[in-house]
Amino acid sequence: MAADFPNFCRQFATMVSAGLTISRALEVLSKEGYGRLRRVAVSMRNEIASGSTLTDAASKHPRVFSKLHINMFRAGEKSGHLESVLYKMAETAEKQAKLKKEIIGAMIYPTLLLHAGAVIPAFITWILADAMKDMNKGAAAEPSANPVMLVAAILGPFYFLLFMVLFLSKYGGLVPPIKWLMDAVFYAIPFVGGTIRKIGIARFARTFDAIYSAGLSMVEAVGSGAEATGNAVMEFRLKKAQQGLLNGQPLAEAIADCGAFNPMVNSMIATGEESGKLEEMFEKICENAEFEAEMAIKRLSKVIPGLIYGCVAIWIGMLVINIFGNYVNMLNSIGG
Repeated sequence: MAADFPNFCRQFATMVSAGLTISRALEVLSKEGYGRLRRVAVSMRNEIASGSTLTDAASKHPRVFSKLHINMFRAGEKSGHLESVLYKMAETAEKQAKLKKEIIGAMIYPTLLLHAGAVIPAFITWILADAMKDMNKGAAAEPSANPVMLVAAILGPFYFLLFMVLFLSKYGGLVPPIKWLMDAVFYAIPFVGGTIRKIGIARFARTFDAIYSAGLSMVEAVGSGAEATGNAVMEFRLKKAQQGLLNGQPLAEAIADCGAFNPMVNSMIATGEESGKLEEMFEKICENAEFEAEMAIKRLSKVIPGLIYGCVAIWIGMLVINIFGNYVNMLNSIGG
């Protein structure tokens, strides 16, 4: 479904810009070969036919449309520029899919190396241990380690961690306390947290710009932008900024006080507010944050393989030391 989503949005945008009604466009999409998205299109068309807005219809499919998508739909409907919003959604989804492929591609060789580094030395150790035991039959020798247990010792934690990450990423968001905990932990991790903040800034800026330029209030734009960040910690802080606006604070002051963004972004918001070019400034903030987030993710995709290489090197080094230690002990026992 993830691979079909950009095409779904792009075709939706093309039909809307060509003058088709939303209901008619969804009817066409429901006949296209988009698997689960076909059923979603049918459901949304039925909802719209019964009087719901596109935003309300999309919000009933949280596994397909995130909060960011819902807020972008709302902004597009209220501004009358739904097609441009849909094109932006398609572009964002394509970028995410491209980054995901790059990360997976960067992880293939290190993962294979991890398995080879666990399996091959374990069996070599087992074979050498048995050979040494045969050469030193007269002495009391310790039983050789089972190679399966040696492999499990290093791959077991890896697969457990992988399972937990996949499980929590898929189902953790459905339980608010677990989502809060996950978001807070990732937000606090060095480098990872910085990447999350950059992505959150880009999403906030994009949503704020779309909603505020549509003529909605600044308070509503900040609230929608907060929900679009995708991180509970950033959302909580930006909700405080929203409350500050309700209390009469200027936007730049409220954003700076909440502590969600770095000083550079706060300064850009203040400059945009003072110059009366807030929408243009948020567009620049979004472009800069998206670029920095993309670069950070690419760096992260290089750091993780490096960590795997390091773990494999340490593991092999420990096995080599163990083999030579046993060999020296055997020679000493024979010489004695």
